Amino acid sequence: MQSKPSARSSPFPLRNVRLTDAPLCSAAAGEAKYLLRLDADRLLANFRACAGLDTRGKRCYGGWERGLIGGHTMGHYLTALSQAECDASLPLPMRRALRERLDTVLAALRECQLHSRGRPGFLFGAPCRDESNVELQFDMVEQGRSQIETEAWVPWYTMHKILAGLIAAWELTGSETAARTALDLGIWAAGRAARWSAQTRRTVQSIEYGGMSDALYELYGRTGDERFRRGAEQFNEWPLLRSLRSGVPDALNGLHANTTIPKFLGALNGWRTTGNTELLECAIAFFDTVTTRHSYITGGNSEWEHFGPDNMLDAKRTNTNCETCNAYNMLKLAAGLYGATGEARFLDDFSRTFVNSILASRDPDTGMTTYFQPMASGYFKVYSSPEASFWCCTGTGMESFTKLGGGIYYRRGEEITVALYLSSELCAPSGVLRQHADLPAGRAELTCSGEIPSLRLRIPDWAADFTVYKNGVPAAYTREDGFARLSEPLREGEKLLLLLPQRLTAEALPDCPGAIAFRWGPYVLSADLGREDLRTALTGVDVTVPAAVPDGFTEEIALPYPVERLKSAPERCFAREGEEFRLIGTALRFAPHYRRGGERYGIYFRYHYN
Repeated sequence: MQSKPSARSSPFPLRNVRLTDAPLCSAAAGEAKYLLRLDADRLLANFRACAGLDTRGKRCYGGWERGLIGGHTMGHYLTALSQAECDASLPLPMRRALRERLDTVLAALRECQLHSRGRPGFLFGAPCRDESNVELQFDMVEQGRSQIETEAWVPWYTMHKILAGLIAAWELTGSETAARTALDLGIWAAGRAARWSAQTRRTVQSIEYGGMSDALYELYGRTGDERFRRGAEQFNEWPLLRSLRSGVPDALNGLHANTTIPKFLGALNGWRTTGNTELLECAIAFFDTVTTRHSYITGGNSEWEHFGPDNMLDAKRTNTNCETCNAYNMLKLAAGLYGATGEARFLDDFSRTFVNSILASRDPDTGMTTYFQPMASGYFKVYSSPEASFWCCTGTGMESFTKLGGGIYYRRGEEITVALYLSSELCAPSGVLRQHADLPAGRAELTCSGEIPSLRLRIPDWAADFTVYKNGVPAAYTREDGFARLSEPLREGEKLLLLLPQRLTAEALPDCPGAIAFRWGPYVLSADLGREDLRTALTGVDVTVPAAVPDGFTEEIALPYPVERLKSAPERCFAREGEEFRLIGTALRFAPHYRRGGERYGIYFRYHYN
């Protein structure tokens, strides 16, 4: 153990960043409208019923909200409302409406908590199967009983979402109601965990519990209350954490991915709040294992929600790859590890996943988001419905598209780092930094009102070159570990021009060298395969997926030149037409994947020399 560390860098608060990128502004506004369109009383119905209060004639929404996981959406909803209320790109009347909705929901949740029929502080929103014991699901989990229809459906996962949403509302808006509710709920959770025997703890840890350690460490960091630290440690799964730190081969094989990632978010927050460096080492080792042995070119991972053996990716490409919640959680881990270490590689991965998994997850027509993102070619994206699915990825989608300004700018003392090249404005203590980015043209411009004493610019891993001009002449800067640090402050009216020429790169999968995908600068490319026969099917618990590829479709592509040329010099194999790329010698036409909507697509094909 050591003294509590301070993060090397932290992202600027959402309130300090205003998006000016038109597509992102449109997505943020669309998400905010959806949040306001949802009926708060329907989201609250099960919470009120659990507390024995009047449900005001409302029934909960459908889909997952009617199962024993009901109430998880509320946690995401609280976080999303809090984030959207901070978004300066939204009209002020909309932000006021979001805050009013948030305050209304928080007051209702506090009322439910004060009338709890469980132990003091208990608050829950799943359908109540036994009114004499509203904590029944938690009892079931402690007994190892987890039949999701009749016994328990991951109640600690749901509890984490609720607690995390309350903490987000407290942090982002300063709500005293959110703070009191979060603290009382945290005391309940820590108190319940304190009663576990070693065997009960192992039993609980065997059933998905989300980021409970992360949330309880957060409360510990805010209060110094040792109950929260001890509660968090009850959820630390040390055999798993240490297996990653030790580099055990195939340590993730067979594990549910979105069950596992939050455990390492908890480890990172454990280091941040207690100073235990072993927890930080575990988080870094896990991140490196996932990104180098289990991830596709988009930054997504998993097949049917599970990790496979190390480096087995081509063999696992299906219609159920890359659960979107995984990308959401890996972004949180990447941002946190950059803050802890200052290493640019974490920002490179953040950029890759943000653009090609998160931005790619949203339906450009409806604003709904994906559950899976298939890596087998010939399939298409399927999106949630506004009021009838409420999958886990519906909730994380609410969060992802209400914090689009997060992660663009970081601070360390007076130093500002530009981490992402997205059109936006940063209100810093000493001045306003305005960014206009045109990455397809390979350039970004930065101007200043006031003064930025110290400025660092990320040198992206995807850029073919990196050049900075200040007021039309080459700028003085030093390169250091993936960043360019300006030698002088950026002052009132001064202008930086960054040239970021994009290059075309190829990436093959480790278990099939002929299975290749492409990136153009930050953008993964996918081929348009049409809209023929877009049939869907159900998998898991009411999750909609694409049913089949068209008859006669094949991923096998014959080339009139060696495959090695495609891998080593892809620019010689494509004819560029604007932002589209035609693969010479084939009928395939590629474009940035994040813009793709309902059509069938192909990211990977298996190429061979004919």
